[in-house]
Amino acid sequence: MKNEKFSQLVEQLSQAQTVNPKETKTTITQALLKSGVRLKRRHHHVLWGFVTLAVAICLLTLSGMYVTPVNHVMAQTPIIGNFFAKFDDDLGTIVETNGKTQNLNQTRTSNGMKMTLKTAYVQGKTVAITGTISGVNGAWDDWFDFYIGRGGVKFSQSSADLRKISTGHYRFWLDGTIKGKISKSTIKFPIVFTRFKGHAGRWAFNLRLAPSKVSTQKLTGNITLANGDVKLKLLGIDEYSGGTGLLKVQETQRVSKDDFQLFKIFVNGSHKDYMLANQDPMVLSKKGKQRIVGYRVKELPKRITKITVEPTLSTWEVSARTALSSLPTTIKAKRTTEVFRFKKPTLRNGKLTLRYYLTGSGLSSDRELMWDKGNQLNGALAIMAKTYHDDGNASVYGKDYLYEGRQKLINGKTNEFEATYNLTKKSGLKNLNLNQLQLQIDYDGLHSTPRMKEQTISVKQN
Repeated sequence: MKNEKFSQLVEQLSQAQTVNPKETKTTITQALLKSGVRLKRRHHHVLWGFVTLAVAICLLTLSGMYVTPVNHVMAQTPIIGNFFAKFDDDLGTIVETNGKTQNLNQTRTSNGMKMTLKTAYVQGKTVAITGTISGVNGAWDDWFDFYIGRGGVKFSQSSADLRKISTGHYRFWLDGTIKGKISKSTIKFPIVFTRFKGHAGRWAFNLRLAPSKVSTQKLTGNITLANGDVKLKLLGIDEYSGGTGLLKVQETQRVSKDDFQLFKIFVNGSHKDYMLANQDPMVLSKKGKQRIVGYRVKELPKRITKITVEPTLSTWEVSARTALSSLPTTIKAKRTTEVFRFKKPTLRNGKLTLRYYLTGSGLSSDRELMWDKGNQLNGALAIMAKTYHDDGNASVYGKDYLYEGRQKLINGKTNEFEATYNLTKKSGLKNLNLNQLQLQIDYDGLHSTPRMKEQTISVKQN
């Protein structure tokens, strides 16, 4: 009866609301800056975009903004010692419930603080570790630092979290990805913690991690989505002994900068979502417009005849550059519905002011939402010299390029906005006139990213 009850609770994990990285980017960034969070230390994915979903969840958790339904589910769980459940790691929860995690139970003491690594798991390239620390006398910050020592695997951290147990006593968790080939033998993982809550120390653990046993089966099936913008081809599934799997899919995009992702996976017509919540897709390989992605899933049925997916596609587009001297003019997006109608600009003492009407961007008459839309517009309009050269990489760092404009709502009924730019901030712009300036619109993030209709792929299983 207990096992049946727990299975029902674990099943609820996938019902937590998903987060769209493009729609939450501005909100997360502003909230973190206001709370004094140091982004480089907190968020271990360097880039926003396709792989930012787990980071957004982690950052929101750390800033106290995000409360997942998983917490409520796990509060009902009779298994008190399940560490991974306490950090909303449903992959780890399933593995630990099936008795397939590795018990570490190694302790080190440094600077009066006692750290114990509790449990770990290795599922393919994914590694996660839990632990506790006691004797932490006060807090200078709210994070911890570590590195992988010599002789260890190359490891890229994805996310991490810590929770207070009592005064001076914390539990913590981290996960990430092993770079290179997937190992079938013991993994050398010499991890050294150097700081916890602002207190220096040295807690060194020479771990040997055992990967979960894996079996692979081939799946074939394909489908074309979004009028040919995306093509999917099923490749197979890696099934791990811990009760989870990695569904491997080849994704080919017509526009390489588009963000494509699956959010739900159903099998054989069932309404059960097999996608593991709070898990980024794993990019296994990438070349040009094509990549092979692994989606973490719960254990799939032994016989599969069809897979139904719920995808989303965020299209990438920037406008052609438009001379400011040619305003007023109207600029329409080609791939989405945004329409900007610009008035004549003004430039006085290095202060550039643009007035424009924006339609077709999911704008609401609700004033609060309109103000939020003004925040989203920050960074959408870039001002640059006509001589500006885009090197395709660090374009925003040019001395004659400025994207940090102040956007505000002028009229909520007509969707009129005002953008102001202080050109004196950039040495390559401060002495230019309107005839020497141009603008470009980045439509990324201005509109919502609608989920596509569910699409079904007929499957052949070998």
